[in-house]
Amino acid sequence: MNKIYRKTDTIQAEQFDGSFDMQTKYAMMPVHFTSGKSATSMPAQNGDVKVNVGDWIATGAKGEHWLIADDAFQQAYAELPMIPHNVWIYIQLAQLHDIPISSAFILAETLDKDAFHWIINNSNNFARAWLDGYQVEAD
Repeated sequence: MNKIYRKTDTIQAEQFDGSFDMQTKYAMMPVHFTSGKSATSMPAQNGDVKVNVGDWIATGAKGEHWLIADDAFQQAYAELPMIPHNVWIYIQLAQLHDIPISSAFILAETLDKDAFHWIINNSNNFARAWLDGYQVEAD
């Protein structure tokens, strides 16, 4: 029987804007065609690849880069939710002590009222952060 799976890795990615800074950062080179058109290419795992404005450049754990077309990126990835620092501390402590998410709301109310109010008002983002990961707001 076939089962359904979802990706669980997180990646770092940025959308190519055509700027000189990004071309320099990713060692991109202009490519000129006999038709007079030009494009930009960058080194990737399987050789040089053409980069279009709007493509996403993903970076792996070992610093390797690969391209993802914008439509494929939008279907496969969602930005991790941004959470406040006090909620980050709470998630770290709760997960360290194996507290289930079903108890998280009650415990947060007793430990940190500000975190509790954020969690209640942002419960979908809290659940996503708990399960999938998060970004922490700068202080």
